[in-house]
Amino acid sequence: MASQSRKTYIERGKLHQHTVAKKLFEIADSKKSNPVISADLEDTDSLLKCADDRKLVDIGNTVQKQYHNGALRISEWADIVNLSILGGEGIVQALTQTVTDPNFPFSGQRAFLILAEMTSKGSLATGPYTQQCIAAARKYPHSTIGFVATQALATAQDESATSQEDPGGVHHRDQYEEQRR
Repeated sequence: MASQSRKTYIERGKLHQHTVAKKLFEIADSKKSNPVISADLEDTDSLLKCADDRKLVDIGNTVQKQYHNGALRISEWADIVNLSILGGEGIVQALTQTVTDPNFPFSGQRAFLILAEMTSKGSLATGPYTQQCIAAARKYPHSTIGFVATQALATAQDESATSQEDPGGVHHRDQYEEQRR
């Protein structure tokens, strides 16, 4: 099987089983670049509302409420949400229940990326934690479309079912500047 990186975005989209991932690859192909953001906005405040950078991490029930019923109503506007399984795979299970519920208004239009690795010096998101992330993604393919990781995590059997985002792609530098590996 050819490496995913050598395939066109259209080819990768056709292989992916999740509609949100297919949409992401279609956008990338139409732009002839990796998708970042396309916003026809006139002020910074409006742009910042589109770029809320959060990672959901808590017990499943709490995250489920934050995602669909919380003050931010994340499920109404975020096609893809990053999450961490530090609290266990219950977070993936709970969010999968939400997005696959017959009454969920955005059925098939929402998906999750699991934060499997981080670029920060001393990160604990390595080894066994990363392996648990891979296992959770395999267990919940109807809601999980891939990982945030520093290296390719998909095996040949997973390649058509996962996407990967590099956490080092865009940097915000501050007093705690990330240490690249």
